[in-house]
Amino acid sequence: MGFFGLNSEDYDGCSRLHHLRFTLPDGLFDKAVVIGNGDKVYFNPRSGPRAYFESIGHNYLPRQSAADYLSGCTGPNERRFAPGWSTVDAPSTQKALEEASRASRYHIDTMNALEKYRIHQTEERHDQEAFLMVVRDAGVRRKVFHP
Repeated sequence: MGFFGLNSEDYDGCSRLHHLRFTLPDGLFDKAVVIGNGDKVYFNPRSGPRAYFESIGHNYLPRQSAADYLSGCTGPNERRFAPGWSTVDAPSTQKALEEASRASRYHIDTMNALEKYRIHQTEERHDQEAFLMVVRDAGVRRKVFHP
């Protein structure tokens, strides 16, 4: 099980957290990714993994660390279902967990935001190209730094 955090300001950066707390410092990460057995089972707001997994029938035990809880949700040997839930109605396989994640409102919101961003980038491309033409026409060249 891996819990990764992503910051939208720098998607090149990714951190793996083993001793995770449910409350992370503000601004550290925007999104959280939980990976179980190589499949993405959660990619949503960093504040939501516990609530999300509880909403699909996984039980949180008192005094359980976030890392242990998320590991238990993704591991078949550690998985604990909430009262009234079982493998019949709660996602209990990696494939079912991934499908539940894709069906969640968080995933739909993320896909809508991504599409909105792509549209924005397309609309802005004309302005970017015009700026580059002005820079080229002005004879400005890139400065290359060589140590």
